Amino acid sequence: EAGVIAVGKNGFSCVLMDVLMPGIDGYDACRRIKAMPNRADTPVVMLTSKSSPFDKIRGKMAGCDAYLTKPVEKARLMEVVAKHARGK
Repeated sequence: EAGVIAVGKNGFSCVLMDVLMPGIDGYDACRRIKAMPNRADTPVVMLTSKSSPFDKIRGKMAGCDAYLTKPVEKARLMEVVAKHARGK
């Protein structure tokens, strides 16, 4: 919940989050961020161990811009962040 509040107050060029978090899960956090009128275009990248096709679909339905599964190579992570944070 604190991360969602921080995005609402400050804005970020890109948000990285896990699906499994204390409190609300990453899917709900992503939906909340995307529902904010002034933050709907904030890129959200899921970085998680949840790798089933169902989990990836849930991420897409929640509005995440990219879904990466752990372990992720540093170069791939940097590529995705650069792509989505560009121009923000």
